Amino acid sequence: MEILQAYAVWQRQNDAGDLPGDGSTPEPASTQPRRFDPTETAQLLDETKLLPAVWLFVHLADGTVDRVEGAPPVTGEWVRRHLGERCRFKITPVLDPLDQVPVDAWEIPDRHRQAVHLLTPADTFPVASNTTRAMQVDHTIAWSKQRAAAGGQQSRVGNYGPLVGLHHRLKTHGRWQVKQPFPGVYIWRDPCGTTYVVDHSGTRRLPRTPRSTGSRLEAHFAALVLAS
Repeated sequence: MEILQAYAVWQRQNDAGDLPGDGSTPEPASTQPRRFDPTETAQLLDETKLLPAVWLFVHLADGTVDRVEGAPPVTGEWVRRHLGERCRFKITPVLDPLDQVPVDAWEIPDRHRQAVHLLTPADTFPVASNTTRAMQVDHTIAWSKQRAAAGGQQSRVGNYGPLVGLHHRLKTHGRWQVKQPFPGVYIWRDPCGTTYVVDHSGTRRLPRTPRSTGSRLEAHFAALVLAS
C-alpha cells in the first residue's frame, strides 16, 4: 500500500510538471517521459514494514545452549549473530497450554491453536507422523449451538486434536470414533472395533477386552472404551 501511495505522489508530480514560481511561461515540456526514480519517494516508505513476519520459538536451556524449534541445539552466540540487528524482536511470555480460558464459539482462538501445537505437535490419528503447523485443529466433541448454550464449553484445550485433511474426513465420514479423556490423550476406535491410544509417546493398539497380562493403563483405557 505504501509503495502505491508513493508511486501516486510521483505520478502527480510528473503530470503537473515543473511550473516556475514567477508566473512566466514554462519551458516546453520534453517529449520524453520522466523515468521513475525510487529515490524521490524513498522517504515515504518504511522498508521495515516490507519484511516478512517470522515466529521463532527459542528455549533457553542454559547460558550457552539454546534450542530453536525445528532445528538442532545452537549456541546463544549463533542466535545473536543470525538475528541481531537484522530483525525486530517481539518477546512474548511463555504460554501455558493447560491454562487457556474456554470460549463458547466454533471459531478456535489463535492462543488455543498455539496451545494445541505445544501440547500435541503431531497428527493425533493412529500411527500418523505429520508435525507441521498447517494441520486442521478439530473438535474432538463436535461443536453445537445447543451444547454451547448449555455451558458445554466445547472450544477448549482438551477438546482439540490436530489432524491432516484426510484423517479429519475419516473421523467425520469414515466411522472412526475418538475420545479425549485427558488433554493430549486420544482413544480411537476404527470401523472394525480395534482400539488405539495416541499420546506423546506414539500409538499403542489395545486388546479388545481387558487382560491381566497387559499394563494397568491399557486395561483402564480398554475398559473405558468398551463401556462407552
